[in-house]
Amino acid sequence: MATEARIQKPRNFAVVVRGLTSLDDKVLGAAEKGMARGLEFAITIAKREHLSGPRPTVLDVITRRLRDSLESSVTRSGEGVVGRIGTTVKYARYHEEGFAGQRRLPAGYWRAVDARFERNGGVVLSGRAAARRQRTGEVDIERITFRKTSATVNYKGRPFLKPAIQKAIPRITRAVEQELAKINPSNG
Repeated sequence: MATEARIQKPRNFAVVVRGLTSLDDKVLGAAEKGMARGLEFAITIAKREHLSGPRPTVLDVITRRLRDSLESSVTRSGEGVVGRIGTTVKYARYHEEGFAGQRRLPAGYWRAVDARFERNGGVVLSGRAAARRQRTGEVDIERITFRKTSATVNYKGRPFLKPAIQKAIPRITRAVEQELAKINPSNG
């Protein structure tokens, strides 16, 4: 046995729906405006506290390329408002996340090394020991230059976006709340 329930549409249903859609649009607009203001504050923190030295704990300004490339964007989606901070500079990820592993060195990376030629025909690349033996006259030393193509890197990184966003979250929240407080639902 099935039970049927009928929902009757009130006469002012269309007006109510329009009012809610308008309010929803106002809420999203206010949240978008507050989020944009809060993210600009996060960018300011990143520039001031994480991209202005002192070395070695944080990054320092050399060319201003990374500092000037920081951008924020705010978009509306079906679920709400999404804010993003980022940069288009390729080496930013290297500093933000760190890197461990083999890294290819730029072309033209040359290194000079002292080579110790032993009497049995072997060659040992060495620096201090070879220089010491050269002074004593035990072996012949020759300077060899070779191109190094990769190096092992274990760089922990010096993040600048994550800590700036974490520090700015209360300010972002406050900016969104301030914009939402400006909404007057009776003005729809």
